[in-house]
Amino acid sequence: MVSMHKKLFVFLLIFSSSVVYSTKKEASEAALINDLKEKVKQEEGACDARPLINNLVQKALKQCGIKQSVLVFETERSNSGVVGYPFKSPQLFMYLGSKGFGSKKTVTEYEATIYHEIGHIANGDQSKEAALNDEKYEKKVQLGILPGLFSGIGIYKYAKKMPALCPLVGGLVSATIFVGAALLRNYKNSLEERNADSFAYKNLLRHGKLKSAISKIYDHLVDDDEEDRKLKESPFFTGYPRHWQRAKLGLDILQDQGITLADMTENFPTEVDPKGKKRFKLFLESSFPRLKGLY
Repeated sequence: MVSMHKKLFVFLLIFSSSVVYSTKKEASEAALINDLKEKVKQEEGACDARPLINNLVQKALKQCGIKQSVLVFETERSNSGVVGYPFKSPQLFMYLGSKGFGSKKTVTEYEATIYHEIGHIANGDQSKEAALNDEKYEKKVQLGILPGLFSGIGIYKYAKKMPALCPLVGGLVSATIFVGAALLRNYKNSLEERNADSFAYKNLLRHGKLKSAISKIYDHLVDDDEEDRKLKESPFFTGYPRHWQRAKLGLDILQDQGITLADMTENFPTEVDPKGKKRFKLFLESSFPRLKGLY
């Protein structure tokens, strides 16, 4: 009987300890998520999303088969994105810019943006594996100075009469490595954006949101005009990828699904831009002259 009481006492002690530990762990995780939430809000100038926008995101996540928890914010800025801290928490944070063609984004525009950001989640751009790869990449770039240093030392042995040549050669080698690294980084970003766009267009069509897909194409066509202006002002300005390329990707995907240019013009979401039907056609013709007359 005493032995039975001892066993019961030990069981209750272990059980109560595990409950206390679990409660403390949950409280610690909740505090961490709250800290990360405030960090994102501060950095992006964001606030908690309205119920309408949050519901749009949660519904789209479910439709796209994403089970990961995503907290949603809105910002007065034009940019949108997904932020993660995979080494600290699996929690993801999505902030959505509220600027649209009018004073505020319409639901149609929000859906186009939301599906693009979900594309980044689906493609693992905020995963721990992606973060580890980024860390390894940054370390390799930082070590890029070593080949330049060794090159300079090597040259010094054979060019003692020209000491200025050593740092020059070393600097050129290091600079070449850094430029190559920057180009590779730009290509990686370009690939991530293209893949997220492809995911967005395909899933918008899959879920019957043709107008949102057209809105996304229109958005890139409008932004392409602004991008061209920046390119003329500064030869160092580069987009990743160019907006006309992102628009063309959408056109190709829609046309592959049997949606013609005439269908796109006819189904243009006028709530986004009341004069958009005419402008959409003009933007298509100016960006892609070969499409002229194919309506």
